[in-house]
Amino acid sequence: PDDIETLCHLGIALRRQHRFSEALAVGGRALALEPGRAEVHHLMGTIHQERSEMTLAAPYYIKATELVPDSIESHSNLGLVMMRLGRLDLAIASFRKVLQLSPGHESATAGLYTALRTACDWPAADALEPELERQTRAALAAQRRPSESPLAQICRRRDETSRLALAQAWSAEVARRAHPPLGPIARPRPAARVGQGERLRLGYLSSDFRDHAVAQLSAAVFGLHERNRFEVIAYCANAEDSSLARQRIVKGCDRFVDVQALGDRHLAERIASEGIDILIDLNGLTAANRMSVLALRAAPIQATWLGYPGTTGARFVDYLIADPVVAPTAHQAFFSEQLCRLPHCYLPHNPQEPIAPEALSRAQWGLPEGSLVFCSFNAPQKLDHATFDIWLGLLRDVAGSVLWLHGSDPLVQANLAKAAEAGGLDPRRLIFASRPAKPEHLARLGLADIALDTRSYNGHTTSLDALWAGVPLVAELGAQFASRVAASARVAAGLPGLVARNAGHYAEIALKLARDPQARASIRQ
Repeated sequence: PDDIETLCHLGIALRRQHRFSEALAVGGRALALEPGRAEVHHLMGTIHQERSEMTLAAPYYIKATELVPDSIESHSNLGLVMMRLGRLDLAIASFRKVLQLSPGHESATAGLYTALRTACDWPAADALEPELERQTRAALAAQRRPSESPLAQICRRRDETSRLALAQAWSAEVARRAHPPLGPIARPRPAARVGQGERLRLGYLSSDFRDHAVAQLSAAVFGLHERNRFEVIAYCANAEDSSLARQRIVKGCDRFVDVQALGDRHLAERIASEGIDILIDLNGLTAANRMSVLALRAAPIQATWLGYPGTTGARFVDYLIADPVVAPTAHQAFFSEQLCRLPHCYLPHNPQEPIAPEALSRAQWGLPEGSLVFCSFNAPQKLDHATFDIWLGLLRDVAGSVLWLHGSDPLVQANLAKAAEAGGLDPRRLIFASRPAKPEHLARLGLADIALDTRSYNGHTTSLDALWAGVPLVAELGAQFASRVAASARVAAGLPGLVARNAGHYAEIALKLARDPQARASIRQ
């Protein structure tokens, strides 16, 4: 009963089954027996990491690296945790430590590249990219899953064939781990029963039914199903957070089921036993996804929607819910799923999204009165050097204008200030802001004159926020799903004139709006 090796292996097995409370108890017992054992601290870190409890995971990984300074796995996991905590400096240091201990380490290379992109350290990221590309290609050629994630690759300018290949490799790994499938458990219910008036049973599966963009966007959707035709069940794979979005989803469903403690096989068996006709995944290839449940064929028809802007590459996902702009007919070859196109925009918006009623002034947010304010509140990893150069050009062309950015991380601010100086611009014309509560953010967003979208990876929730706050947003119609989302929203809102064909047209539209206050006022209206 006191064997540390056995306790650690038991803790790992329980963690893999999502029996986190039991795993923590086992890890705590091992820790009490040998508090100086690095592998026990590492185990506790992994349990909290998989529960998305990054603040709790970090101290365990730090202790593990102190006890065993050359532990590649602990340094690597610490880097991932620090990324999620927004401590980019510590994340970069952790990944570099791994590469020092093990040159060419694949997951550290991928992690470091993402951290550098997120920090807007484009020279360092560009220098690392050829090695990342080489590693990704080598892994695909060897028919194994690359360390680079499909979500991270969206930020790189790659062709759609390569994106599909990467997604297929990741989903194939999911399928291998989930084997064998459930088989005959997941059978379609007889069509005659539905024809006789029985409702179709829809299951929505997500680990983001919390204070998260997916929940914020979809919160109103669940209650809008025709209840005489559909029964709506939400399978929630994340912890309770008492967020408004979660509460709205609970209220909008026939049943809201907390399944975070169920392992993939048990969850798949439950979904199958409850007769779900169509299972809709809201994660795709994002963090904490439950794609293994779909790999086990929990329902006869399985679709993915909203959480991930691209193909899953999975043979076990039948449909991807999209629209004609983000996924036109000509792009079907780049998707493993059959494209199911909604007639307008695939991206929903909460029609009751509250905006704080308080009157705000520019002075409150450090914005100059009387100056034109460009803004972009997209996450910094979506920004690239080419787009930032366009923004700098707009600042040079519009005297006294400023650029209002989301970015409270000191490293992001320093790197963007450095890029502005290199572009011949006073970095004081960049104004950074932390993110307040959503209603207050939407209220302050209205202080901006023009919103500028990132180009290779558009804002999704961020784009709809700009529309909702009445701010004209300039977007470019790109080549891939993620770079066409803002265009889809603009077209659906009746604002196709804000959608650019290319980089030059993007700058032209923004500059024309900057010089035409009447046009801006008309668009706001």
